[in-house]
Amino acid sequence: MKSVRRGGRGGGSESKDNVASPVSSLPSLATLSNLTSARVCAAPTAPSSPVHNRRLLTARNMRMNSVELPDENEKSLSSASTSPCPSPVSKKPHRLLPTNLYVVLYNFTSRHPDELDLRAGYKVTVTDTSDPDWWQGKCLGRTGYFPSKYVTRLNGGEKPLQVTHNLQVNDGENGIKLLRDQIVIQIGEEVDGMVMIRNGDNQQGVCPLKYLQEV
Repeated sequence: MKSVRRGGRGGGSESKDNVASPVSSLPSLATLSNLTSARVCAAPTAPSSPVHNRRLLTARNMRMNSVELPDENEKSLSSASTSPCPSPVSKKPHRLLPTNLYVVLYNFTSRHPDELDLRAGYKVTVTDTSDPDWWQGKCLGRTGYFPSKYVTRLNGGEKPLQVTHNLQVNDGENGIKLLRDQIVIQIGEEVDGMVMIRNGDNQQGVCPLKYLQEV
């Protein structure tokens, strides 16, 4: 009976020894276990691409160089920047005159939030004179910009005064016309009711003290 079933399926009278066993053709469990172990052990030790590492190192060095060693042109451009909000490190020191205390000669009404409202006779501490037309200073606790032509410097021993009447004073050669409420600077001691004064244009003259008042 066994030989008849084999002949019907195989189409011939093959011997039992020539038929490969389906079980024997499969790899053994031990072989599979060894292959799996070898793959698991080999995976962590696989070296990464040296080209990939070199690219990462090169990119890292380029980033470090761009931060630590800026180009000379970039350094010169940053140091010469005239930006209103520059970095404190790159900005040039403020160019200040020998005395930074000034008196306001004329009233000035601010037009922008970063400007100062000034009245004739106010004293201003100038903090930045880098712009010849607009200076920065501090007055009455506020900091802002104002026209440089609206102030004059106060030297040691000088005192600002305000004219109370229109008058003409003698300066030795030509007379100086003073207007009411004008700010002048006393530059000398009082002598017999007269004092030496100068105006915003540095013209000097002798004026009766009775026509002047402190501000």
